[in-house]
Amino acid sequence: MRKLASALEYFLAAIALCQLLIAPPNAAQQPAATPKESFDVISIKQVYPHAERSGGSTTTYGPQSIPCQYQPDRVRCSLTIRSLIEEAFQVDDIEVDAPRFTYDWDYSFAVEATMPTGTSKETARLMLQQALAERFGLKVHWEKRDTPVYALVQGKNGIKIQPNADPDHPKLRQTILPSGKAAGLGLHMGPGEFWDAGTSMDRFAKNLWGLAGLDRPVVDMTGLTGVYTIDLHWAPPQPPSNGYGDPAIISIVEAKLGLRLEKRTLPYNVLVVDHVEEHPTAN
Repeated sequence: MRKLASALEYFLAAIALCQLLIAPPNAAQQPAATPKESFDVISIKQVYPHAERSGGSTTTYGPQSIPCQYQPDRVRCSLTIRSLIEEAFQVDDIEVDAPRFTYDWDYSFAVEATMPTGTSKETARLMLQQALAERFGLKVHWEKRDTPVYALVQGKNGIKIQPNADPDHPKLRQTILPSGKAAGLGLHMGPGEFWDAGTSMDRFAKNLWGLAGLDRPVVDMTGLTGVYTIDLHWAPPQPPSNGYGDPAIISIVEAKLGLRLEKRTLPYNVLVVDHVEEHPTAN
C-alpha cells in the first residue's frame, strides 16, 4: 500500500509540474484588476452664454472653450459634454456617437480637479472618465462602424486662405463684454458670423458641423496642416438661431475659403454613448 500511495503522489506531482510548464509565459504575471482611478476633489459647474446689445441688435456669445490644462496636481478645462468625453477617451468627433445635445454649447461645463502630485496625463484622463461616469452617469461601449461623414476638401479652384504668419501668437479680436470690460476673443460664433483667430482645419471642420446643423460629422481631409484665421459673415436665418444650425454657411465657406464638403463613408472604431445626463450631480 505504501508503494501504491507513493506512486500516486508521484503521479499527481508530475501532472502539476506539466501544467506549470505548459502554462502561458505570462500567466503567473497577470496583473490584478486595475483599481478605479478618481480625483481627490472635483468641481463641475455649468458655464452659460451671455448676450450683448449694440446698435439696437443683440449678439449672443457662447461660453469660451478652454482645452484641458494638465498641471502636476490638478486639471482645469471648460468644454461641452462631448468635448469632455473626447478628451477623457482621446478620440475625435468622428469616433464618438453621442446625443446631439452633448455638442451644444448650452451644455458647457467648467471642470477643476485636484489629484496626487505627479499624476500622469494618461492617469488623469482615466480619472476624468471615472468622473464622467459618476457625475453624468456616462455609459459607453466600442463598435466598429462604416460611418457616413462630410469630408472637408479643397475646392476645385483652390483654397483662398493663407496660414497665419505667427501661429503661436494669433491676433485676438477685441470686444466689449456686458461688464464693460474689453476682452480678446480667439473664437466667436454668432448669428451670421464666425471668427477664429487661429484654427487648424481639423478644429474648423468640427465647428462647421455644429454651425451648419449637419446630419453627419465633418472630417478634415483638406491636407492643410497650418493654422488659419477664419472670418466669415453671412445673412443669418430669421429668426436668428444664435449661429447654430444654419446650412447657409456651407456656400459661404466654398465662396470665401475655397473649401467644400463631399459625402463619404469611412470605417471607424466608434465610442458609442449609451447614456449620459444633461447635467451632473451636485458638487
